[in-house]
Amino acid sequence: MDEKIYYLGFSSFSGIGPHKFSLLLDHFGSVKIAWEASKIDLLEAKLGEKTTEKFEAFHKTFDLEKYAERLVNKQIEFVTLGDTEYPERLKQIPNAPFLLYVKGDTSLLNGNLGNERDSGLGQNDERVLSDLRQNWGNVS
Repeated sequence: MDEKIYYLGFSSFSGIGPHKFSLLLDHFGSVKIAWEASKIDLLEAKLGEKTTEKFEAFHKTFDLEKYAERLVNKQIEFVTLGDTEYPERLKQIPNAPFLLYVKGDTSLLNGNLGNERDSGLGQNDERVLSDLRQNWGNVS
């Protein structure tokens, strides 16, 4: 499996957010290796006893390939922190999400859709912005 798919597993587990994911990635050097790590290795990565136990139970029942297939069937893509499509400005915040689910055109993620003052758009361009908002898609 592609390294990118393992991000889905960590994103689907509620006990690991950006900070803990960063600890795992720093410790293991690879999302795949972190996903396949033993309980002892996860504890050494400072995941914590409770989180490690919950993650082990989750890991045993979670099927990465089926989940990825469900996303494809729903036309949902995902963008990881290391992908070129990941918004540059979002990368700069502390504890940025390590994965974004996107329904729509991922190429728009790095577009400059600031406010009218920032972008130089006037009232006549509100229709264009409205069309973009409707067709852009949801990102969470």
